[in-house]
Amino acid sequence: MAQEGIDVLVLRPSPDYRFLAGPPDGDGVFLVVTGDAVVETRDPAGLVPASARRVGVDPEMRARELFRLAIAAELVPASAVLAPLRLRKE
Repeated sequence: MAQEGIDVLVLRPSPDYRFLAGPPDGDGVFLVVTGDAVVETRDPAGLVPASARRVGVDPEMRARELFRLAIAAELVPASAVLAPLRLRKE
């Protein structure tokens, strides 16, 4: 994440989510990955540190999910972080 300048990842239930954390614990659950923790939550904005400048988001997130984040950080596709992980694991 640091190499890509991404402070936090926010992933919705998707293949990337399952790749990193397994199946989600219920509907409407997001995975938030920071430098210190990996947490499942229904309110991802509440777990994004105020100091985060760039947040990598799941490329499959819907517009309403992105608007609901309502954070000041720049939102960027998380693909640059996720693709190399998938290649390494496969």
